[in-house]
Amino acid sequence: MVTIGIDPHKSSHTAAALEASGETLGELRLRADGATLSRLGAWAVGWPQRVWAIEGAGGLGRLLAQQLVAAGETVVDVPSALTAQVRVLHRGHGRKSEASTRAASPSSPSTATTSPESAPMTTAPCCGCYPIAATS
Repeated sequence: MVTIGIDPHKSSHTAAALEASGETLGELRLRADGATLSRLGAWAVGWPQRVWAIEGAGGLGRLLAQQLVAAGETVVDVPSALTAQVRVLHRGHGRKSEASTRAASPSSPSTATTSPESAPMTTAPCCGCYPIAATS
């Protein structure tokens, strides 16, 4: 199973395809416009067993998440709190106290994501991601 992570921004999206081992299989940056979905689909066609992980699928990534779900893709929301913590740790800042790091932990009740009515989500037990379900 390949995970395709999407970092959405107002004018562009960055995608990275990762194997379960964490090995990067490919990266893509594209303009956020009407052709985004078709370009992502064409790029990802080589990985038929895939799941899309979109940072902030209830925010900037909402439209793309909804389009992917409508296309029959499996999509999970990655809360911004998780990616922010990874960025801090990756850069090696380490300036946060242990208490503030615990408070930002995905298992902390203070970081629970509420699900928007237009994109119902259920809690996944793995890492704090939330699967996106098609709305009826």
